[in-house]
Amino acid sequence: MRKELKGMVIGFVLTSLLVGGSALAAGYKSTIEVLFNNVNLTVNGKKVASDNILYNGTTYIPLRDVADLLGKKVGWDQASSTASINDPGFVPADNGDASVAWKDGEEDANLSVQFKDRSATVVIGRDHPNGTKMNVIFNEDKFGWPLELDKGSSADIFKPYGDLNDGFSIHATLHDFDGDGNPEIVLTAGNGLVTGHVWVFSYTSVSDVSKINPLKLELSEMIQQKVELDKNKLIIPYGSVGLFNEYDYTNGHFAKSVQ
Repeated sequence: MRKELKGMVIGFVLTSLLVGGSALAAGYKSTIEVLFNNVNLTVNGKKVASDNILYNGTTYIPLRDVADLLGKKVGWDQASSTASINDPGFVPADNGDASVAWKDGEEDANLSVQFKDRSATVVIGRDHPNGTKMNVIFNEDKFGWPLELDKGSSADIFKPYGDLNDGFSIHATLHDFDGDGNPEIVLTAGNGLVTGHVWVFSYTSVSDVSKINPLKLELSEMIQQKVELDKNKLIIPYGSVGLFNEYDYTNGHFAKSVQ
């Protein structure tokens, strides 16, 4: 049956959820007349069920439906407000070693990450009424997990109620140590002098992130000023005469190299 909707307000909805032959300017809204579910859709001759909108001779259908029909995955980059259709194993070329930094008093820092099966956003910022949030939000699932630090490792980094110590900052970096397409999340916090810590979290694909936490703490070590990331190695310099500790990431685990 032909259904006609008049005066339907669209704009951002079409931009972010639908795909068609024309594009709308960012943030643009307009009251228009459209035909709803007026078009029969087929893929290779097989009829498929998907809501659609016909406007000015162009048919729009939900982006996720298009991806499902093509056997693809929908991605979402919170930082740039970009929706994408990707192959199931696709990882953007610039995904590795992207990083953000945050210190108390600043707006939340967001770091987009594309795992093999879903996209996510690392969010670092001030929690309320106090404390510091370090969360990973899985965009398509609309669910998140905190980056759980091991007990005792953050005693010199945070105040008793979880606020970041004065003069300290937190950095989040993506680095795919084992090249499996799922980058690890490297979290560092410190004052840039002699007090700091590094934590590395791995990601494992799970069917339901709302029930199973896919993030695992793989490494927790004290640092002074910085860490270095080189392929499957994490290097922690210390002292003033070129000393360092080196950790190799192999078979999903870090092992300290014998020097």
